[in-house]
Amino acid sequence: MPNKIGKLRWASLTCLLALPLLSGCGGTAPTISFEESYPYAYVNEAYDIHDVLDVVDGVSYSFDASYQDYYTMSDVAIPVSDFSFTQTVKFDVHLIVSASSGGFTRKKSVDIPVKYAGDPIDVLLETGAMSGWADPGVNKEITQDSDKMHGDDSKSALSISYIGSNAYEWGTCVLSLNNFRLAPLWSDKDWSNAILTFWVYNPNEKPLDFQLRLVDNLTGLLNMDWTKQLDGAEYRQVSCAPGVWTHVLFSLHKLGVDHLLTFTEDESRHDEFLVKERYEGAPDSGNDKVYSYRFYVDGVDVVPASTYPEVDTARVTSDELPDKGLENVPLDTGWQNSVGTYDYDAYMGAVSDCSLRLTFPHPASKNFLVLNPELAVEGYKTLTAVPDFTSGTLQGYFMFNDISASVSAQAIYYGSNGTDWVSSETVAMNLGSKDDKGWQLATLDVAKLTPTAAVKSKGAIRICFYFGSANLLSVIHLDTVKLVA
Repeated sequence: MPNKIGKLRWASLTCLLALPLLSGCGGTAPTISFEESYPYAYVNEAYDIHDVLDVVDGVSYSFDASYQDYYTMSDVAIPVSDFSFTQTVKFDVHLIVSASSGGFTRKKSVDIPVKYAGDPIDVLLETGAMSGWADPGVNKEITQDSDKMHGDDSKSALSISYIGSNAYEWGTCVLSLNNFRLAPLWSDKDWSNAILTFWVYNPNEKPLDFQLRLVDNLTGLLNMDWTKQLDGAEYRQVSCAPGVWTHVLFSLHKLGVDHLLTFTEDESRHDEFLVKERYEGAPDSGNDKVYSYRFYVDGVDVVPASTYPEVDTARVTSDELPDKGLENVPLDTGWQNSVGTYDYDAYMGAVSDCSLRLTFPHPASKNFLVLNPELAVEGYKTLTAVPDFTSGTLQGYFMFNDISASVSAQAIYYGSNGTDWVSSETVAMNLGSKDDKGWQLATLDVAKLTPTAAVKSKGAIRICFYFGSANLLSVIHLDTVKLVA
């Protein structure tokens, strides 16, 4: 008997020791599992706890939710009802889950981040992958402070701040607008003559200057910023005075853009508008002094030019536009053995901002590049028509490192039935002497690109360039490839 009593007492003691963690004895302890990823909670919107908790049948759940007010450092309880709570302020929620089953109760906690439920554009520009990118030192948050939003219909605004020691004389990138995330929201826009519009509130002592930096590989309008003007600072920059809302308007048509910008997963195309700003109260360049400022942006949108008829949308003359070469049309990656990327450090002449750099991961005795004017016309609408090779001269600048300095051209047309493809003869281009940077001008009379069969028209749907033997270290640059009369 004493032994049995001792065992009973030990069992009772075991049960008591378990009480801080689990209550109940003789059943199976429930498990509490949280989802590996779960959504944010948004201010003033009901949060469904099912989104964070893996609910098990037969288990009874109860919840305690709270947040810490960082201003008073006090814990504030949040009512929970039927697997749901609503946070009314922008402080993260600490949720304690109690699960009971078989006489046991287990507790486990999770922290749920809280954000404002802003306009869809604001949400993307705050955190949406590459659409949320900005220069180092820039921080973006959604605010629902009515004093910082523009217009009665606004649901949110972007609070943008900078802290650091870089004066950024050329301006700070604060917003990146590209096709990767924004296309689903902006694909139905009329881009033929569009205006980028937004409002800025400047609470600082000095003005803020805004400018649109354009990176459009398809048209060759690249890296347009304070150092590269199309028609002067009066148009390119908009100054936002302290203490007031300023309406910022940029004509995209004036810059030569009439299409939705393109982003591809392999990054062969990565086009975007970068909204840049410069604070006039920043210290001189080279000064290590840390400084900071903040401003607010609301109503970012793309609208038809007819919405703001006072905006000058007349496109600048072709002489002012940089690098409109055919090397900027899409590549036919399925046809070539070269890989093309854009090189902003090597380019030919004052009208170019970059060149197309070719490497050869699978070098052969016959290496080639294929341009796709057809896609440029039908898909990206960066050309109004495929190049007509009835007459004229095909020319372009080429720079070779260790590959043989030779280039031949070939054109592909639609056959007379309008569907089959017909190729021309492959003809060597005339290659001029090198300049001091190594560039050579190649020319060819397009009348020599004779089709091998009847064609529907001499509008080239593909343009092929062939080069000599290469190795893994071979590099070729192309720039300012065009058809001239």
